Amino acid sequence: VKRLETGTLYFNYLRMKKSIFLSIASIALVMSSCASKLEVTPPNNITDEQIQDMIMNGSEETKTMIMSALATPLVRYMNFSGINGVGGADPRYYSYQGLDWVRNIKGNDVVFGYNSDANDLAGKSEYNFTFTFTSKVNTSPFWFGYAYSINQANVVLGYFTEEATKVSDLFKDGRARALLVRAYSYLCLMENFQDAYTNGGKDKLGMSLYKVYDPMQDPVARSSAQETYDFIISDIQEAISLLTAANIGYTKEKLDDFDLGVANFLLARAALEYGDYATCRKACESIIGSGAYGFIKEANYGGHNTGKDMTGANVEFFPETNAFNYLAVNPECILGYTRSSSYVSTTLSSLANPFGSYASSKVFARIDDRLYEKINANDFRKDSFYTGEIGDYQGDKSTWYIPDYCGLKFAATVGLNADGSHSDNKKTGDQEYCKFRLSEVYLMLAEAQLGEGNESGAKTTLNTLLAARTKAGAAAMTVDNYTTPSMSVSEMIRLQWSIEMWCEGGREFFNNKRWGVNVDRTSSKTHVSKNVYKWQDMTCELPERELEDNPKAQPNFNK
Repeated sequence: VKRLETGTLYFNYLRMKKSIFLSIASIALVMSSCASKLEVTPPNNITDEQIQDMIMNGSEETKTMIMSALATPLVRYMNFSGINGVGGADPRYYSYQGLDWVRNIKGNDVVFGYNSDANDLAGKSEYNFTFTFTSKVNTSPFWFGYAYSINQANVVLGYFTEEATKVSDLFKDGRARALLVRAYSYLCLMENFQDAYTNGGKDKLGMSLYKVYDPMQDPVARSSAQETYDFIISDIQEAISLLTAANIGYTKEKLDDFDLGVANFLLARAALEYGDYATCRKACESIIGSGAYGFIKEANYGGHNTGKDMTGANVEFFPETNAFNYLAVNPECILGYTRSSSYVSTTLSSLANPFGSYASSKVFARIDDRLYEKINANDFRKDSFYTGEIGDYQGDKSTWYIPDYCGLKFAATVGLNADGSHSDNKKTGDQEYCKFRLSEVYLMLAEAQLGEGNESGAKTTLNTLLAARTKAGAAAMTVDNYTTPSMSVSEMIRLQWSIEMWCEGGREFFNNKRWGVNVDRTSSKTHVSKNVYKWQDMTCELPERELEDNPKAQPNFNK
């Protein structure tokens, strides 16, 4: 039981009778609250057999309640907060957004604050590379969160079996959700704990693949990297088939939910990491071809000051005009969490915002001047950064200094309540969150097209994105006119990844692993730390706990 709670992949369970062992809290909760309707007494002693019988033979009301209890909450594991063993006061490791933040600041593009005395709990050690972040004694949060999600997905898959999907479209939906959570979690483990498949990881080991939840199962050795990616992609493809059969397409009514957009996005991302460029391309084309998503408008790309001027006393950034803080103005959003969502987490907006709760500790995101200078003057994304000094800003309880090159992408001087109204500067971290969006699909598509040898296709894809990012009234930007001298298509793909996905999802970190790009800040004017860090050293060791619990889980360094 303890292993499931802490999030190791191998479970050294107590020998309990499975018929009375329910390991996911939501089952007990819903059965307790709905006991009279389900005619189950007592609800806390409900057996697996009873649940299976209700799945196969229950009324539609019963099936809906089971779906709500087991499968609907799975979307929280795409934006998880509450990683075991990490206190909520440590934003780096407590949530998936925190893990992404740590990856964001371990690269070239994002500058961590402006002072070497910045708050250590917000990432100072990681940014400065002052400890071995890949060591097995430091990697537990990256493992435990995703391993826990895999465990929970497997529990649900034990109920929503292939046989159950024949009974109801609800259960097709439920099984698809669990498959997507499991696939996403294994993908994140591969991104963190193995070399990129296309850059040194192809012939190495992947993950221990647990396909079922079984307290009696033996520990599982690590599969090959190829077998692991095949498993991930197979899960996603089955989920796509189930969603299609259940008539769940590209939906925008509820952003914190699973649909074909989320499924194809995950398929594209996994296939790109795997080097399966044809599969990646087709998944991206499906998303784009659906017509469900559009590009963020210039007026909504990042924060825009409505105050008197850009000095600390006069700035005013409202979140409802910022697509990265308010999803109603973000037509790109494929998966996101609104303030009314049960699973919204605000870690990123707290850390990246120069007016946020951590800014008083000299912690917020700035841009490397070298990247800023590469952004075309007609590119409205350039306005998401301010090269002047905002100066002293009066927050709720203190005043702090905001220097040049600060990022305005997540800027907000007030927070959002659940109803969309303003809170106050005490809660500037109360924003909304977009996890997957359309622009990344275009970037993945261009890279996949180039990987297939279709340079002209990749160029056309990039030109579409660049046209959507051109300032009103300016001539459309293209691959050929974006820089002088013009870059190759490959170089432009990498540059546009850096600009478009700046400070999002740790994408630069994982791109650097995939492309073989070192962190080298020596020539930067804005970076506080001038470190050099090799891409070969970005793969994490399996944590001690996993190696102790699973004697078959070989250490992953050089394997």
